[in-house]
Amino acid sequence: MDKMILTRMEYYGYHGVFEEERKLGQRFYVDLELEMDLSEAGRTDQLDTTINYAEIHEKVKEVVEKKSFQLIEALAE
Repeated sequence: MDKMILTRMEYYGYHGVFEEERKLGQRFYVDLELEMDLSEAGRTDQLDTTINYAEIHEKVKEVVEKKSFQLIEALAE
């Protein structure tokens, strides 16, 4: 199993228990650890057999910036 770690991805979101947090927003830094089998990509050196970092970044951005959660635990899930 391979591990990919993306660190300190920065987003601006509107999360928190207090109304001010959800109204004003704040920066959120996300570390993401992915485990997957990338052996085919390693063997073949073919782009279509690996994961697209930009797509991962966009998916996380969509969750952090387009939704609102009271708890960081809920955001992380």
